[in-house]
This record gives sequence, C-alpha cells and structure tokens, in this order.
Amino acid sequence: MDIPEQAIIVDENDRVVEYRNRRDVGTYDLHRIVAVWIVNAQGRILLAQRAFSMSNQPGLWGPAAAGTVAKGEEYIETAYRELSEEIGISGVTLSQSGKFMTNKPFDEARMCVVFSGNYDGKTLSLQADEVAKVCWVDLADLKQDLTDNPQNYVINMRYVMNCVVNQP
Repeated sequence: MDIPEQAIIVDENDRVVEYRNRRDVGTYDLHRIVAVWIVNAQGRILLAQRAFSMSNQPGLWGPAAAGTVAKGEEYIETAYRELSEEIGISGVTLSQSGKFMTNKPFDEARMCVVFSGNYDGKTLSLQADEVAKVCWVDLADLKQDLTDNPQNYVINMRYVMNCVVNQP
C-alpha cells in the first residue's frame, strides 16, 4: 500500500505547523510550494500549461514547473524533482529568486519559493497528468498577455514572474 504524500502546513513565518495528507489540504491551509522559472539563451521563458485533468487551476498557463513540497523535502529538492518529473529537465543549476505568500484574496493559501535556471536543451518529456503542453515566450509578450488575459494564467503567475524579473 502506498503512503500518501504529506504536505507541509506552515504559519505565516514559514514555520512547520503540521503535516497533512496532500489530498486533505484545504484551500486556505497555508502550505509550501515551489515554482520554477526557466529561461533559454535567447531570453525566452518556458511556460507550462497545466493538464486539463488537474483539480486545481486546470488548463491554465504557469511557470515551467511547480509543485507541493513534501514532508522530508526542502524547497530546492522539490524544485529539482518537479522540473524533472513534469517536463524532463535535469542537469540545470537552480537558484532561489524570491519568496511570497498568497492567502484569501487569491482564493488559495500558499508559501511559494521561486527558483530560476537556464536551459537550452531541445528535448522535453511532459508528464501528461500534470502538463498539457509547453511553449517558449518573450518576456514582453508574457507581460502583455498577463495584463490582457490574466484568466489564462495560474493565479500567482505575476508574483512568480516578479520574483525573477525584478531582481537586481
């Protein structure tokens, strides 16, 4: 019998409060997640469209990879795991680009650490139950589309982007 993945429930200071079966995490249970921002040599950003079968924000565009930090993992471990599982990228160096928290105004509670890295490989292997498709976009086009069509993106996409784009 498989043991269900345990999510890490935290307080507003990112201190562990408890561990809970991931399926039992409610909308407003503040828990740890990661987002991974990938850029190629041309400065284009890799976006992933969430699978339409996903229970949370299906079919919406987001960063290259994202996911829940599991009990026993650190944020960075989750970032590498999700990048490899969801789109088949490994061997890149990720660095932390920022951290933010979302809560009720976002209709979800997340403590998110954003990582970024560079990838110029040609091969991606999409995990069909997580990712419908991917595309490379120019930053200016992404910013404009986020303004014109925010309904096409995961709710925290602007925050993820700002963690990377607004770095010194």
